[in-house]
Amino acid sequence: MRRRDFISVLGGVAATWPLAAHAQQPARMARLGYLAPASISHLIEALRGGLRDLGYVEGQNLAIEYRFALGQSKTYDELAAELVSLSPDAIVVVGTPPALAAKRQTTSIPVIMAPTADPLRLGLAASLARPGGNVTGVSLSGSELARKRMEVFREAVAGIQRKGGFDALTVLSDAQFNSARRQISGLAATHRLPTMYEAREFVEDGGLISYGPNITDLSLRAAAFVVKVLNGAKPADLPIEQPTRFQLVINLKTAKALNLDVPPSLLARADEVIE
Repeated sequence: MRRRDFISVLGGVAATWPLAAHAQQPARMARLGYLAPASISHLIEALRGGLRDLGYVEGQNLAIEYRFALGQSKTYDELAAELVSLSPDAIVVVGTPPALAAKRQTTSIPVIMAPTADPLRLGLAASLARPGGNVTGVSLSGSELARKRMEVFREAVAGIQRKGGFDALTVLSDAQFNSARRQISGLAATHRLPTMYEAREFVEDGGLISYGPNITDLSLRAAAFVVKVLNGAKPADLPIEQPTRFQLVINLKTAKALNLDVPPSLLARADEVIE
C-alpha cells in the first residue's frame, strides 16, 4: 500500500473512533422504586416483562429498589421515604396504601400506579384525563364493577341457605390478599363457604368465582407509563388508564366440592371455566 493511501485509510479509521467509543458507552441506568404490600411474583414479572419489551432490562440499563410491607416493622410512609431518599426516576406502587404513602412523601418524583383503586376518590389525581400532579398509571374500576360483581355472585349462589353463619363471602381487591390467596381460598374451602373474588388468581388457586380486570395485564401496562416518564413525559399530562375488559372465571371443581350447581346461563357467559 502506498504511503499516501495508508495515511488516508488510517485517518478514516481514526475519525470513527469517537463514534465507536460513544456507541459502546452503556445507556444511563434508569432507577425505579417499587412499593407494594407484599412480593407478588407474577405482578413483578409482568412489569419487568413490559419494561423489557420497551428496552429496559433489569441489571443492564435498569435498577429497581423493592420495598414490601409484609413482614416489616416499618410503616408504608417509612418505606416510601426510603425510596424517595434514593432519588429514583419514578416509584411504582401496587395497591392503595403504597400509593397514598408515596404521594405523601413526594410531590416531585413520578408515582406510577400498577394498579391501585379509584385514584379520584383517593385524592391521588384531579381527573383521569389530566391527573395534574405526580401520580398516574393504571387503576381499577370503582363502584360500577362492584355492583356488577355482586349481581354475578347472587346468580351463582342463588338458593343457598346455611344454618348459622354466612351464606357466602366476597373478597375485595387487595394486593396483600392476593399474596395470601392460597390461604384465603383454602380457608373458604375448609369452611365450605362460596366465595367471590375480583382477581382470577384466586380461582386458579381453588376459589369459586371471580369477576374483574386482569390485574397481571394492568401491571404490564404500567410499564408504558414508566418508560414515558423516563423519556421526559410529565405524570400530570399522562391520562390514567382504566380496564376496559373484565373476565368471569368459574372453578367447577370447587363448585362441585361445595355441592353448588352453577346456572348454565352463567357458565355460558364465563370467559374461562376451570374443571
